[in-house]
Amino acid sequence: MVTGGTGFIGAHTVRALLDAGHEVRLLVRDPALLEAVLRPLGVDDVDRVVGDARDADKVSRVLVGCDAAVHAAAVVAMDQRRAEQVTATNLAATQCVLDGARRAGLDPIVYVSSVSALAPSAGAIRPYSPVAAPQGAYARSKAAAERYARGLQAEGVPVAITYPAMVLGPPAGSRRSSDAGDFFVTVLKHGAAVGMRGAWSVVDVRDVAAVHAALVRPGAGPRRYTVGGSFLEYRDALTMIEQITGRRLRRIDVPVAPLRALAWVAEAIGRVVPLSSYLTPEALSSVVDAVPVDDSRTTTELGVRFRDPAVTLASTIRGLYETGELSAGQVGTLASPMPGRSHA
Repeated sequence: MVTGGTGFIGAHTVRALLDAGHEVRLLVRDPALLEAVLRPLGVDDVDRVVGDARDADKVSRVLVGCDAAVHAAAVVAMDQRRAEQVTATNLAATQCVLDGARRAGLDPIVYVSSVSALAPSAGAIRPYSPVAAPQGAYARSKAAAERYARGLQAEGVPVAITYPAMVLGPPAGSRRSSDAGDFFVTVLKHGAAVGMRGAWSVVDVRDVAAVHAALVRPGAGPRRYTVGGSFLEYRDALTMIEQITGRRLRRIDVPVAPLRALAWVAEAIGRVVPLSSYLTPEALSSVVDAVPVDDSRTTTELGVRFRDPAVTLASTIRGLYETGELSAGQVGTLASPMPGRSHA
């Protein structure tokens, strides 16, 4: 059983589970999204129950006959106008799904957490890093859900937790990495970016999905795996975007202190009018306070190898062109990939 199967990570996870030979049943709120999101990935006529992940009766119904569960549903938003929705939804849904799967005796119960639940961190983020006290409604909701999931692990419930970082890659139909996608759209439309210190942990959505598929095996007990991918200095990532697109970006160097002040002002304004999500203090902190993510346990135990970040960035930008969010001129050479260049 999969929740969030019509989301960006969830849809690719469904594809990976099917490729691994599993039968999949979805709990979906809007069945119309099956056509818009899953069909472009080649997923047709998947079993599903229509309902909300916070509805215990629907969760119990969708779990009947299932051996394992993947809970990938979450409201992912840094828009301050949605803070109340984010806070109310993410913890309640996690409690409902994980508890329902526990009562049904499923093994494993895969919970898709986030590195944001473990940040800020004084050192590298690892599977057993402590739960943090992050800023921002989304990160706080994931931290609260993380504490609940770890409580079940402490009781011996076979919950397997993953911690994806900045998830990029090709879209799933109409779904793409929302907040990170907004960054690429803004930068490439304007041909300019703020230059600042900081870093990204970039991971391809297809690699995240591969981790989830690898976890769906019984008898391994409670466990945790980070999914950070590649740690890129922010300025190096901008250079990589230039190399991939063949475009030169104008860089506006700004010290971190005034950027933080601007982010707090933008957050206050964002409670009233929509602003780019990467102008929030939460988004800025994820870059300027970033630390490496230690994926050694993931690669050693699960055998997953992460794609070259240039491939991931290229497939992200190419996807924004294919969905009409960026023009041919804005994506440069990616509008017509060179022979022999793969974005798969």
